[in-house]
Formats: sequence, C-alpha cells, structure tokens
Amino acid sequence: MKDRTQDNDQSLEIDVEGREVKQNKSSRNNRNSEPTVEPTPIAENTTNMKKAYMYLGPNLPGGILFSGALFKCNSLDEIVHLRESFEKVPEIKELFVEVTEVPKIKRELLEQGTGSYRLYQIIKGAIKNGI
Repeated sequence: MKDRTQDNDQSLEIDVEGREVKQNKSSRNNRNSEPTVEPTPIAENTTNMKKAYMYLGPNLPGGILFSGALFKCNSLDEIVHLRESFEKVPEIKELFVEVTEVPKIKRELLEQGTGSYRLYQIIKGAIKNGI
C-alpha cells in the first residue's frame, strides 16, 4: 500500500517499508524511468525508546510467564504482574535478555557450568519447590 501526496511538479509516494519514493510528473508518464528512492531518516531522539526483552527461563506456574515471551519496556520493573515472582526468585529477572543477546544466551543455556545454565537450574528448582 502506498500513500501519495502531490506537489506542483513532483509526486511523493511512501512504500510499504516507509521509504519515500519521489517521481517527477514527466517520469510517471514514462514507464521506463526509475523512481528515486530516499531512505527514511532514523529518529534522532532514542532516549525514550523502549527495549525489547525476551525471557529465556522455564515457564512459570499458572501461565504468568512463558519461555520466549517478549516484553517491550524501559525497565523490567514495569512488568507489574511479575513483581512478586522477581521478589521470590530474583534469578528470573536475570534471564530476561535484550533480543540482540538471545542467540548467545540460548547457547549458554545448553552448556553446563555457564552462568545462564546455573540461573535456569535455580529457577527450575524454585518451581519444583512451589515458588
């Protein structure tokens, strides 16, 4: 889907990926001419952008948290329904990782002796003991 705005001698289209596509009126009539594609500028102010976190620990009882769940927030403290779980088992918070770190941490979860593996085992034990 494209959004189209028109100027006196130019037409501006926005493609599905958010890029501006400018065409002169004369080039629109000529099917062989290629439109000029200009990338959309990246937001300058990134201080208020939320981070994406994925939970890589075991599923918590009662369906309150599943492995692989994604959260977009500034701080894990914003996840209100998990505050009690964080207090009971602080290690849960440590297996929330930024999505850029997911492949690395998933590898560590498979290797005995790594910090991530140890955290996973602590959480599993807490679940077994009824958190």
